[in-house]
Amino acid sequence: MKGFFLFPAIFSFICVWIILTHGYWLSIAAGVYFLFRLYWTKNTPIFFFSCIFAVLISGVTVLEDVHNQTSLSGNEQHFQVYFKKSETKMDGNLLQFYGTVKQTDHKKSISERIVVFYSFQSEAEKEKWQNEIEADRVVISGQLIEPENNRNFGQFNYRNFLYRKKIHWILQATDVHFSSAKQLKKRNDHFFETAKASVSEHIDAIFPIKIGGYIKTLWLGERGSFDQDMSDDFKNLGILHLLSISGLHIQFIFAGLSFFLLRLGLSKEKTYGILMISLFAFGSFIGWGTSSFRAVLTTMISITTKRFYLPLTSLDAWSVTLLLALWIDPYQIFLVGFQLSYLLSLTLLLFSPSYLKARTSYLLDNLKLSMLMTVSSIPILILHFYEFPWIGILANLLFVPFFSWLLFPLLILLLLSYMVSTTKIFHFFVAIFSYSITGIEKLASWMSAIPFSVIVTGKVSAFVLVILTIALLNWLLALESGKKRKTTTAVLVILLGLILFFKHYPFLGKIVMIDIGQGEAILIKSPGSKGNYLIDTGGKIQYEQENWKVRKQAASLTEKTLIPVLKAYGVTSLDQVLITHGDMDHFGELAELSENIPIKALVYPEGVRKKALFDVSAGKLATTGTRLIEVLADQAKTKQIGPGLIILWPLEEGKGENNDSLVLYGKFGEHYWLFTGDLEEAGERAIIKQYPHLKVDVLKVGHHGSHTSTSKEWVDFLKPTFSLISVGKNNSFGHPHPEILKRLEKQQCTIYRTDQDGSIIFTYREWPMFKKTGVFTTLLK
Repeated sequence: MKGFFLFPAIFSFICVWIILTHGYWLSIAAGVYFLFRLYWTKNTPIFFFSCIFAVLISGVTVLEDVHNQTSLSGNEQHFQVYFKKSETKMDGNLLQFYGTVKQTDHKKSISERIVVFYSFQSEAEKEKWQNEIEADRVVISGQLIEPENNRNFGQFNYRNFLYRKKIHWILQATDVHFSSAKQLKKRNDHFFETAKASVSEHIDAIFPIKIGGYIKTLWLGERGSFDQDMSDDFKNLGILHLLSISGLHIQFIFAGLSFFLLRLGLSKEKTYGILMISLFAFGSFIGWGTSSFRAVLTTMISITTKRFYLPLTSLDAWSVTLLLALWIDPYQIFLVGFQLSYLLSLTLLLFSPSYLKARTSYLLDNLKLSMLMTVSSIPILILHFYEFPWIGILANLLFVPFFSWLLFPLLILLLLSYMVSTTKIFHFFVAIFSYSITGIEKLASWMSAIPFSVIVTGKVSAFVLVILTIALLNWLLALESGKKRKTTTAVLVILLGLILFFKHYPFLGKIVMIDIGQGEAILIKSPGSKGNYLIDTGGKIQYEQENWKVRKQAASLTEKTLIPVLKAYGVTSLDQVLITHGDMDHFGELAELSENIPIKALVYPEGVRKKALFDVSAGKLATTGTRLIEVLADQAKTKQIGPGLIILWPLEEGKGENNDSLVLYGKFGEHYWLFTGDLEEAGERAIIKQYPHLKVDVLKVGHHGSHTSTSKEWVDFLKPTFSLISVGKNNSFGHPHPEILKRLEKQQCTIYRTDQDGSIIFTYREWPMFKKTGVFTTLLK
């Protein structure tokens, strides 16, 4: 039976999913459904072998999960660690690598994976590390830190990521040095890794940086060599897969090699043997990553099938590869690369032959295929990134042929011309390649900048995602059968439309104090169509550093936190960003945020632009069409801004200092809120005098809980029921001050603080004819 192994592969995948999610309801439901589906086939061999494979792989998964525990106590301070060069990253003064602890000050024999972070103390130390990188053993002194869960809704969960790599500790190193000369171990036992490093260095020495980046990305699988901005453009266009080692690369290389060997007169038997050895060597050379493992192994199975006339189809090859992947590392099912690689290749195998059977033209067939692949990936992209690029339909149509028929051949000609050592020919191909990638990069940047090219859905519930997936499957089946295509298309479009509508025009409003560390950023997502507002953006003070210390690949606060959180809440633009005053920890991310999410209006108190850094950021926003609004409180009448917020302070132009903070007052749900920026005691006394009857239920505590704010007089006057403190974990300022906490506790005020609770979320409703209400939740507690 063709595709026999598909059923065991899918059932095994579901069983692994059930085990690793510890019985998540959706995985159990999928398992029960598929078990009945197997029974309904009425095919005893399929049912029997599916159960056998599932039991075997489930057993391996259970053993992996049971043994995925730490043997370190967390109190160790000295470690002997083995590492690989391929798992080492140096960026500025930061060193990061994955390693295996072999010995500690408490245990003489151990084997446990960890991730190490270390800051070089001098440029000489960094150079020494670079020169001695061939060693594979270091002695480290430092502190073990438990990885944290994500502190914000929709943020990357580093703890889960490390757990699935069987890593339970982060080692924050204070001292790192190589073992003695006798213990130094050269890397001759890692032939492929050493060869790859040598080739990478050779490419850097010969080719221009940009061309070298393409060569190392496309042929060595080194994505870190590719320009980050261009990588983001490719991601926004839904064509990031073109930069991964995939079946496209493997087929191109080994179809050409097979043709060449047969033309040389080699027999099919010898050609088969050379291809198999070459495939294994190539896989070992580039590293057996998710995509490369699938592509190489599927190709090996396919050519073996042809060589020995085995009754296996491409679908069987895909299924056997999945079974082996699950056996080797079941945790990889959570990787987005794994999910996309196997899903899209399966979609291509199952649906493209029947969908494209009535071939019309090359262009139309490729447009259909591009649409099929783009739409199929939507559930996974929504699950991980809360968005999907519809423009991928057009981008794949344009870029796949470019990579297949121009870029890959040019790269081979470029490498061959260098090997021939004909200087003029080599430089000719370098020029041609440079012109080609310059043109394609300009096209990618232009298409990426097209408005609404990426559709942000926000984080949707598992139930909604299931409904969407079922609708998508029905659409794919309709395409295959040719029946009910219009109906299933309409259902899919309507469902996506409803998801977008309820995310962008929600019934419930939210106020979110985003955990950005030592700083402040508060999102107000009003119910209905009242808009999205952000009070402050957070930011870090940037100090002048020597060139060798500057980190080029460090993710910013905007990239790590603000963008994922805003997208998770379905925010595609901000109606207003309100900056309270001119400190960097309140506006430092403003400029970068505006580059990623449109800001319609920037609101700030008069005088803040006297702060030079803020003035630069505001000026930059003005050039992009953002409206700048300077405000002051109006003593004669109530002045409103944003989502019905009243401006209480400042009354006159200031200099952007703490006591010039924009103080905002409003009602959300049944509670009266007061947002105070970094207002200090002098400002608090002035507000008490100006507004003697102010009623406050929720107080945003000023200046991160510093002792210079939140005076006894202020707390006694406001008598808040809830207080919110935005503060960094283990910050160097000692915020929040113990005296302030005691003062609030004495008032019997419920205290929420981001360093302990993570993101603080207030969900409220303001429906007509219903009681206004709201509830606080936190992410970590």
